[in-house]
Amino acid sequence: MTGKEIYLSETVKGTDKAAYRVADKVMTKLQAQVDQQRAPSTTVSFSYAIDEWLRTADIEPTTRHVYVGYIGRTIRPALGEMPVNKLSARNLETLYGELRRCRVRCDGMPFIEHKVEGEHDCKKAKCKLHECKAMAQSTVMRLGSGAGLVVCHPARAGWKG
Repeated sequence: MTGKEIYLSETVKGTDKAAYRVADKVMTKLQAQVDQQRAPSTTVSFSYAIDEWLRTADIEPTTRHVYVGYIGRTIRPALGEMPVNKLSARNLETLYGELRRCRVRCDGMPFIEHKVEGEHDCKKAKCKLHECKAMAQSTVMRLGSGAGLVVCHPARAGWKG
């Protein structure tokens, strides 16, 4: 969570085959310990973590307003219900890839973007056929940095799963 490398060590005595087998087991155990320290040990949803981060984040009101908009339109629908401890770089990269293709994350099939809800005349309401528009790379990067801060928040908050 801090970005610092984690180094663990243990000495296994001997040079025979048995010592190498023991060393392999020790290596596996140490790698598991490192992995455990990297991942937040909580089952709270990403949406909850977002709310907690927003509650405590020291950001300007205008930045907060922008973040809340992106979170509501983009992040919560895609990742909000996912437990923080299950969230991976792959989940985030998939979301970022979808946003770079289409900012509303459509499935690529044609559909009408309705301007009003409920029964209406699409011609009068000026509803249009959806055209995919990519989200700006700088916006995707801003979402990524905010999501990274939120993912780190459970570790700083001391939540346990």
